[in-house]
Amino acid sequence: MMARMMDQKPQLTDLLAAHRSRLTGFVRQEAKGLLRYESEDDLVQGIHMHALSVAGRFQYRSEKEFIAWLFTLARQHLVDRRRYFSAARRDGGHVLRVTVAGAAATQPRGVDPSAQMTGPGTLADRREQLELAARVVALLSDRDRKLIHWMSESLPLEEAARRLDLTYEAAKRARLRAIDRFRATFELLSAPESPQPDET
Repeated sequence: MMARMMDQKPQLTDLLAAHRSRLTGFVRQEAKGLLRYESEDDLVQGIHMHALSVAGRFQYRSEKEFIAWLFTLARQHLVDRRRYFSAARRDGGHVLRVTVAGAAATQPRGVDPSAQMTGPGTLADRREQLELAARVVALLSDRDRKLIHWMSESLPLEEAARRLDLTYEAAKRARLRAIDRFRATFELLSAPESPQPDET
């Protein structure tokens, strides 16, 4: 009898499918800032994957309790994604502005990760650019990282020189070299891989 009752309980996958539109509405309302980086569908899919990863702890009792459980997981997932993109902006996003046409250029070009453009292609491209820039920053020397960050934050060069205990001219040269290294590494990592020759 108990086994029959257990069999009649809805499966987690069925519940997730049945409440997808409700979860999408929740995400739309709760994840406004995140929608610059990930689409509603991506976030909902991430929440579904999170739910399935903890399925062993799931016990169905009622629709009301299931919705409460699902929304708790959704909030946790959204917090995790906010932390992720906050780190990406800190470590990579704001330094994308130094992908300039030349080392001495003052006007940035390229992707602005805070732009309000939407669409799956734009969101995916922005996410990839953020992640790539964060990887590039991590590869730089400590001094280069500081110079790039300070430049992206519009710190006056005089202050950067003071912090590094350099003359103004030395700091200027160091910053130009840091920009060149950032740009060269960014371009190297973003270049498509060359096809490998067939081995015969």
